Amino acid sequence: MDLKDEQWAPSLPRHLPSPSVGPTKRGKGSELMAVADGHGLPLAIGVATAAPAEVKPICSTLVWGMWNARTISRRISSRRQVAILLAASLALVRPAAGAAPPAPGATRITITFVVQAPASTPPADTLRISGNLPELGPWDPGKVALQPLGAHTHSVTLELPAGWALEYKLTRGSWETVEKGSAGEEIANRRLVAVHADTVHVQVAQWRDQVERRAATRPATFTGEVRYLGRIRSAALGNERDVWVYLPPSYQRLPQHRYPVVYLHDGQNVLNAASAFIGVEWGADETLERLIAAGEMRAAIAVAIANTPQRVGEYTQVADAGSATAPRADLYLKFLLEELKPHIDSLFRTLPGRDQTAMVGSSLGGLVSLYAGVVAGETFGLVAGVSPVVQWGDHDLQRQYEAAATQHLPLRIWIDMGTAEDPADTGSPPRLVGELRRFRDVLLARGYIAGQNLGYLEAPGAAHNEHAWAARLPDILRFLLPPEPGDAGSRR
Repeated sequence: MDLKDEQWAPSLPRHLPSPSVGPTKRGKGSELMAVADGHGLPLAIGVATAAPAEVKPICSTLVWGMWNARTISRRISSRRQVAILLAASLALVRPAAGAAPPAPGATRITITFVVQAPASTPPADTLRISGNLPELGPWDPGKVALQPLGAHTHSVTLELPAGWALEYKLTRGSWETVEKGSAGEEIANRRLVAVHADTVHVQVAQWRDQVERRAATRPATFTGEVRYLGRIRSAALGNERDVWVYLPPSYQRLPQHRYPVVYLHDGQNVLNAASAFIGVEWGADETLERLIAAGEMRAAIAVAIANTPQRVGEYTQVADAGSATAPRADLYLKFLLEELKPHIDSLFRTLPGRDQTAMVGSSLGGLVSLYAGVVAGETFGLVAGVSPVVQWGDHDLQRQYEAAATQHLPLRIWIDMGTAEDPADTGSPPRLVGELRRFRDVLLARGYIAGQNLGYLEAPGAAHNEHAWAARLPDILRFLLPPEPGDAGSRR
């Protein structure tokens, strides 16, 4: 998953110094009330567009503290200044997750980025910086170029609004050439808060296209009977994708037997290391073979659905702050419901009922799986969100589950999150774990019972990658498709 599509709000100190209010400052196009903490560090409340996420909780404390202490009359001498302060306090209730545009005339901080590119970087390529600043697109991978300095070093200087929480990544002009980690893995957005002028040194480990080019030479690692259905065209989406189908060991031996089906998103990563991102697969075929043989789950068919370059749109149901990608999840589900699933049911001996049809995905794939559960629960009655981006679209998924009629909710839901998904998050609990707990509480309020029809796991030390998801897959499959009496004959 590309973490640029996730919302982020950093944690703040639990204890703040006693505030004092300084003089009013006027900026071009807006007025700012300067606020100083006990150490004299200036923080600004933007009247028109509110403060950045880091400043909001502090400013909120200051504004309401002054109000309750009846100090406004002593600190502010005009009705206009009172109006400014009240407008600022109202602005503070905006969600911290989506960055608001910087206030016109806001103080700018000069930040210079010095980037060391890997030696494999093509000499003719231009490095680019993309991020959540309007001047960077936002998130346009090819808009702002860096200047080469020699010896694989590049540089760019940006003027950031004071207090701006910048999230960014380096590319060579497109998301196909975005930076990756030292093992070729996805990395979280780089982050900094503009407090004072600075020079930031960045080391790029690898580029996506080069990682994937090396991966293309890896041998296939399918286990058991896996059929490649080719490129499946979608009329709903206007595109095509690879689809693979795993068949359980007894499929050929029991010609009258029918099987439940598990649909898996990001299908190129779940069965085969040759097609998997950085060569790390979920090992779904090996896991299915092992669990079925041991009688730990029902014998099942698995359908691995590859993603496309439109992955972010296809896996999201609403727009998200800071993302320019249009949501296409409803069209993606139309493809699954009206095109792919009927095709699978016609080709293979499936059990098509909702209690026999599961959907599993990770990250944004986990989001769309959970979304399918609430809008198409009559078909996909068993859903798993693995490290799901439940906060997407200002918690739209939560609102959908709160409002849905009980009979439309899925029969079984699995959700999980690693405690080390975001290495930069040192909170307790980490922010993403907190988001998942919030969604879990919604499910509990709707009547789900943990351990019965709700599976929940916080995986200690688990990161946001295929290796971590592969480790949790056995528990997910055991929960969604536990063995049934009389199923022993289909194990072998």
